[in-house]
This record gives sequence, structure tokens and C-alpha cells, in this order.
Amino acid sequence: MQPKHALLSSFSGATFLAIVSLSSVQAAPLLIVGNDEKLLWDDQGKPIVSPAGKDSVVILDVADPESPKIVANLPLKNSVVGPPVNLAIDPTNSIALVADSIDVSKDGDALKYGPDNKVYVIDLKASPPKLVDTVTVGKQPSGLSFNPAGNLALVTNRADKSISVLSVKGTDVKVIDTVDMGDIVSHVEFTPDGKRALATKFNAHKVSLLDINGDKVTYTKLDLPTGQWPYNVAVAPSGKIALTADNGPRTQSHTHYRPRRGRRWAGRACNLAEGRRGGRGDPGRFQQQKRLFLQAQRQHRGSAYRRQASHQSR
Repeated sequence: MQPKHALLSSFSGATFLAIVSLSSVQAAPLLIVGNDEKLLWDDQGKPIVSPAGKDSVVILDVADPESPKIVANLPLKNSVVGPPVNLAIDPTNSIALVADSIDVSKDGDALKYGPDNKVYVIDLKASPPKLVDTVTVGKQPSGLSFNPAGNLALVTNRADKSISVLSVKGTDVKVIDTVDMGDIVSHVEFTPDGKRALATKFNAHKVSLLDINGDKVTYTKLDLPTGQWPYNVAVAPSGKIALTADNGPRTQSHTHYRPRRGRRWAGRACNLAEGRRGGRGDPGRFQQQKRLFLQAQRQHRGSAYRRQASHQSR
């Protein structure tokens, strides 16, 4: 029986991050890909856990999209377990962060998965790009993002039910605060103005609003309902709408929320099937999910959290 390699990479998440970077600052086009070699599947679909030591993070120059060039191949442990947004490039293409979510340890004669707690800092300005630091955060760091200024980053810690706040000064990255979220959080994304962020609560089927004032991040306790098992969240460049990607059996749903007087966040949620990376993924599955996404947009006129004028939300 020949084990099958999982497509243990972050192509979907990394491609998305590269597009965001290009569209926001017209920086040099770089793509970051994480390859997890710790998890395989046999012919029957049974997972096979392997020792750590063969993972890699690849940096590609995609100035010519039809002929990408590898500019660095770093031997860094990373994980397919969790959302495909556990790595990110800052808005200026100066550094990248990679969350090391999962570790492998001995359990008698067998191997088992457990949470890790590291975030790697990669200097993209070096030639070639290189690892410059390792930051210790909470347990099982997962989805992460930079603010538009590139001087602050947020990392969700799934096993700790928290979000780590990182200050970013060049390649100097430090934990300056930890925000208790009360539930498992899988991803967090800044709004374009950098004054708020949205975090997906995976088990609670909600997305939460964070307020940001300078480097102070506060959980507002405002939770909006989504579909089942929201994994990722993306905010449109306009800041008026956000989409959640869910793992639940339904491909779409909608929820209306009217906040109390004075709040500016309101709207409805339309939850779409998530295009996850995975070893046994069918290339046609992404296209099917894309069609579902566009169909849902037509039926519900978009998703998630529409920011309205205060007089509209009263």
C-alpha cells in the first residue's frame, strides 16, 4: 500500500495573501507556500503521521505568473492542520510570518499530533530570504494577518482560545498583548482602515468584532452569527463587507443583525463553502466552490458584515 502525499501546502491561502499585498501597495510580487510533510494518507484515506523534519516554506517570485521562480526554500516546520491563512506577507513585502501550529510527539510506539506555539519571522529583503527570529505565542497559532500599516499583526491561538498581538518594527517582532476570546478562534483579519478586526469563532459559529486603537486591541464582545464552523474571514478593500468561509454542510445561509444605537456594524451573513487546501483535494472542487460562491453572491448580494451609516442601523 503506497502512502499518498497530502498536498500539504498553503497554495490557496498564500495566493490570496499575495494578491492582497499586490493590490494594496504595488509591492514586488512574492508568494509564500508552506509544505507540511508530517501527514500522509493511505489508499483507504487513513491518515499516517510521520516525524517532523521534512517540512519547508518556499518563497516564490511571481513577477512572471506563468514562470514563477523559487527564491528561497526554508526548512521550517508548519502545518496543514488549521486554516490556510496561517502564513502572511506584510503590506510592504518586507517580512513574512508563518505559524507553526502542530507538533508531532511519541505516544508509546505511535506518533501523535499536539499543539505547538511558534511563529517564524522571515526577512524577505535578505538575498535570499531567511529566517531571522522565532516568536513564542499561544498554543496552536493559526490564522494571522497584518494591519495595513504593517506595524501590527494578530495571530489566533486555537488551543488557547486567544489572540496574540504582535508589534512589528522591521524584522523585530514581539508579543505585546494577548486577548482572551472565550472560544476557539481560527482566523483574524484587519479591516482596511486598521481600526477594527474580525475573528472567526470556529466552534461557536460566530465572527467577533475587535476594536483597535494604536497597538491596543480590545474584544468588543460583539459576536455575529455565521454558518457552521467558520474557518476564514476576508474583508473587502472598501471595508463595507466581509466574507466568512465555513466548513458546515450548508453552502449558504443568511442572518440579519441589527446592533444597538450607535453601532456602525450591521448586515447579513451568506456563508460559502470553503476552498480548503488538502491532500486529497480534487482540482475541480475549487471551481465548483467558486461557482457556489458566485451563485450565493447573486442570490444574497454578497455576504457578511455590511457597514452602514449610523442612522440606518438605529
